[in-house]
Amino acid sequence: MNDKTKELLEKLEEGVKGVFDSDRYKDYLMFVSKFYRYSYFNTMLIFSQKKTATLVAGYKKWQEMGRFVKKGEKGIAILAPGFKNKDYYQADEKGRLFKDEKGNPVLKETKKELAYFMPVHVFDISQTDGEPVPTLAPVLQGEIDNYDKVFGALEKLSPCSIVFEDLPYGVRGEWDYEAGTITLSTDLSQTHTIKTLVHELAHARLHTQIMNEKRSEQVMKQSEREIEAESIAFVVSNHLGIDTSDYSFGYIASWSKDKKVEQLKAVLSTIAKESSAILKEIDLAVSREPEKTYAIDR
Repeated sequence: MNDKTKELLEKLEEGVKGVFDSDRYKDYLMFVSKFYRYSYFNTMLIFSQKKTATLVAGYKKWQEMGRFVKKGEKGIAILAPGFKNKDYYQADEKGRLFKDEKGNPVLKETKKELAYFMPVHVFDISQTDGEPVPTLAPVLQGEIDNYDKVFGALEKLSPCSIVFEDLPYGVRGEWDYEAGTITLSTDLSQTHTIKTLVHELAHARLHTQIMNEKRSEQVMKQSEREIEAESIAFVVSNHLGIDTSDYSFGYIASWSKDKKVEQLKAVLSTIAKESSAILKEIDLAVSREPEKTYAIDR
């Protein structure tokens, strides 16, 4: 690992730690806390109807948060529980009801109990407009030198075909391991395009086998895959002169909030090795001296 890569990995770790104490992170958590946590069954219903859904809420809930559902949007159908009040009466050991002076059963208590499920509709944030929402990963702006050559080098490294499409709100890129494609959003700047491509390329190069193993979360959790991919994107981008700190720190923090930076530390060697392999190809493409690599002492 060369000195610059080591320095970047240290900066990454400190940057992610800093996000947890920032006002931006607190605002983000406050916003996310307003969303109801859906059951596994409803989560699967949401996924089956809109795979790109990230934050969903009902029509009125979005209005309460200063956003409105866009005209023509189709709701995502889920099942909501319905409750009814059920009265319980006082009785003796044999189940005989106690009665008052008028002969009416003596009420013991009234409980609200689940009685049925009914279909309701929710909407993803991509289906709404209105007040801006807190984000941990702001979009990057700007151009980079040798963009075409850098993009071509990454395309050469990719085991997948790369296409550009209009993607849903908040989605910058997608790696579809079953279709063998990497899709990039058409509305990204050059800097964000390269960063996103490196992120999805890291998924394709490192995680295909994992996804083929029956998508076993025991092999490697999604949070670990995302931390690994974005960390590689951070290192490669910064070597190219693209400072992705504002985006990458927040992105990684959003996936590692339960374990702080422990997941990041666990994959530092993989990050350094894969970053070096990608940078070597880029260096050759733009006629620079290939980055030197050293044994990783970890």
